[in-house]
Amino acid sequence: MNLRQISAIARPVDRRFPTNRAIACGTVVLMVGDFLRRLLTGSDLLASAWAAAGLGLTVFLAWALCREIDPDRDFSAFVAAGVALVGKLLWGLPHLAMIFWLLLAVRIVNRTTGLRSTAVDSLAVLALATWLSFRVWWPVGGLTALAFIMDGWLGQPHVRHRILGFLMLAVTLGAASLAEPALRPRGPTWASGTIAVVLCLVFVPVVVAARDLTTLSDDTNERLATTRVRAAQLLVMTAGVAAVCWIGAAGLIALWPIWSAVIGASAYLLVKSALA
Repeated sequence: MNLRQISAIARPVDRRFPTNRAIACGTVVLMVGDFLRRLLTGSDLLASAWAAAGLGLTVFLAWALCREIDPDRDFSAFVAAGVALVGKLLWGLPHLAMIFWLLLAVRIVNRTTGLRSTAVDSLAVLALATWLSFRVWWPVGGLTALAFIMDGWLGQPHVRHRILGFLMLAVTLGAASLAEPALRPRGPTWASGTIAVVLCLVFVPVVVAARDLTTLSDDTNERLATTRVRAAQLLVMTAGVAAVCWIGAAGLIALWPIWSAVIGASAYLLVKSALA
């Protein structure tokens, strides 16, 4: 069966491209190394495998998210992967389900494959976002609604997503009304708020640079739409800032791969511009 009959946002790692081979090999090496290290230091087999998988997913998801928000610069994603690795070593495992959800939502908005999301894509994101809204963090519903509404109104709109966007708003209200006090906003700390603001500011040149995109979509070979890529960048930044506003430093750490992608894109563009 053709993958595109099921999903328009799945992006398998195409080994024909050197950067894809590099992240695939690098991720495997990191996972194997971490697995062996844990075994040799006394961890049991299952715990070692689980921890190694978490390390690999953290690095890979940061790389993949950076590719979505900075599609013209392949190597910025490797900076993001390195930053995510450092964060994992310092603070432990981020919330991978949240990062995976955001990656899917971003792909619905920016259409890096060139295709509108399928019904399976829409329902999968809807289901995952609903579960996360009720079980983890209710603003996920609002952010998903934003993604659907963006896709429903930007160029070549996916009209069905206008309806799903309003449905997710209803889900958000329901989840918010049932949220435990611990899941209600507590506000950022001075340090976490400052870090978030600084990272948002250094990301602005990446957003500005998106006006001259040259990257072609995976399936249609059409140039990516600036409005959609910028909308995806806005969605990512909104998710990161919202987490910091809700739970401060804990939110910064839980979604560290988001900020890793922001740092990777910003730092690579700054260095590249300085050396030009």
